[in-house]
Amino acid sequence: MGMFDHYEPHPPLACPNCGTVLAGFQGKDGENALVVWRQGAAAPTDHPVDAEWRLAPEVLERLRLPERFEFYTTCERCQCWAVFTGFCTKGLWTESVLGNHLRSGETIPARSVAQNWRQCSRCIEAWQHPDSIVRAGCPHCHALTRLEPG
Repeated sequence: MGMFDHYEPHPPLACPNCGTVLAGFQGKDGENALVVWRQGAAAPTDHPVDAEWRLAPEVLERLRLPERFEFYTTCERCQCWAVFTGFCTKGLWTESVLGNHLRSGETIPARSVAQNWRQCSRCIEAWQHPDSIVRAGCPHCHALTRLEPG
């Protein structure tokens, strides 16, 4: 088994299958040094390893995630495999989106068609998704979309 990092999205993410709050996220797009990345923090927030292997605080403080990274877990309730993509802005983890969007290219516009309903500008299909979440993958054409204001 190779090395990985731990990921703590904030706010917590729900299972796309049953709605249970997910935990225990791991991923291999960061440092792969068993550090803990928390959404909203630029550097790892913990390094839960034996003291002899722990990175010095000044080393941890310099670590950063890439602009896009994948993290995943299994739902404890329904055993669904859940994959998310994290997005960083100016070195800070700011968003988490359901699905693998590492190679999705630029985000395309989506428009609101009703409360908590959006329409993809690529395939013109609409789907239900909370308006509070700006970036989302279209479940029909799998494009990465961003909800346009207004």
